[in-house]
Amino acid sequence: MDENPIGKNIFTVSLPTSKSVLIRLLLIRFLYANEVIAIEENSSEDVKIVHSNLQIISKHTNSNEEITIHVKDCGAAYRFFLSLLAVTKGKWFLTGNERLLTRPIAPLIKSLQSIGANIVQTPNGIHIIGNELVASEIEIESEITSQWASSLLLIAKKIHLKKLTLIPPINSLTYITLTCNLLNLNGLNIHQKENLFFIKTAENTQSTFEITNREKDWSSAIFWYTLATIYNNYQFYFPNLSLQSLQGDKIIASWFQNFGIYSQGVENGILTTYRFTTLNNFYEFDLANHPDLAMVLAVLAILLPFNLSLKNLKTLNYKESERLTILSNSLTHFAPTEVTNDHQLIIYGKQRFTTFEQPIELNSHEDHRLAIAFSLLSCRYPISVKNKSCVKKSYPTFWNELAEFQNFTKNLT
Repeated sequence: MDENPIGKNIFTVSLPTSKSVLIRLLLIRFLYANEVIAIEENSSEDVKIVHSNLQIISKHTNSNEEITIHVKDCGAAYRFFLSLLAVTKGKWFLTGNERLLTRPIAPLIKSLQSIGANIVQTPNGIHIIGNELVASEIEIESEITSQWASSLLLIAKKIHLKKLTLIPPINSLTYITLTCNLLNLNGLNIHQKENLFFIKTAENTQSTFEITNREKDWSSAIFWYTLATIYNNYQFYFPNLSLQSLQGDKIIASWFQNFGIYSQGVENGILTTYRFTTLNNFYEFDLANHPDLAMVLAVLAILLPFNLSLKNLKTLNYKESERLTILSNSLTHFAPTEVTNDHQLIIYGKQRFTTFEQPIELNSHEDHRLAIAFSLLSCRYPISVKNKSCVKKSYPTFWNELAEFQNFTKNLT
């Protein structure tokens, strides 16, 4: 690999640590090493929610008093803690904010109840009496979210699970694979055959927490890859981002070659370079395994512009907001859009609008990924983003980082 890049046209991006990786590692270490690992002060809100609740669980395990575990709007914590608490002795009440409590979780409850878990769901949250559970086989639906499967895999060693069956169709398989890979680094041997996951206990494994918990977030990197297509006279350096990452969203590096952005592995990171590329009039991406990339890709189609079809977006309306509906409706200010019956989003970027009578305020609906994606539109249009602070969920330093880039470009002009 090349050495760290130095150059006046190179902007160094401070990405957040991957919360998908770190949350899973925190749970793995709690379940199998009985410890709550320290986190950085500037960690994402979701990571802080998981960390603080693990401290509460650690303190109150075996308590006869029902302990409330409040995960706010963190869907990963809601689903992962359900399984964790089911196998952790004590009385627990798992709850969150109003939107979170409407998000689907019944199939995971059903699977856990099928192996003897004591779980009662109410409109205000879930009552759990944790105890030892044993099950050699479980099946779970995976069409709406991969986190149900990951939740069960995280407790696999605790319950002596040998086989997990995913009921098709399967969405976001890359996140299930991420869970398996992290577990394989921490004492299990999981291999997949179609919709079946076979689990064995591995020998002579050593935790790689100190290595993997520094890995930066590919899902956040797509914002900067998009800026690289617009400010293509600059290069972007991403410390601690890897082309060999366990994260499925590293596919960004491949996809953005369509738009002239090439990624080079350098010491401790990645450096992007722009090469002139003639854009197609139309692109299509299947996001069944990469739903978090939809928002920025849709905006990119308007900025460059090109016509775009994003396929398999059924899960988007089950996220922090009704993302598919909000995204389509919001982008109609800038170009025609269409949501098809089979959950495709079509952006007619080639027909984008070029004049506006007044600035447009876009509502993020407290959704971090919408706020970040909408901010890109300011590169071409007079817009503002409402409820901007929600980015702390995944990228707490985002607005400061964007301001630094804006100052960087001004200083070079």
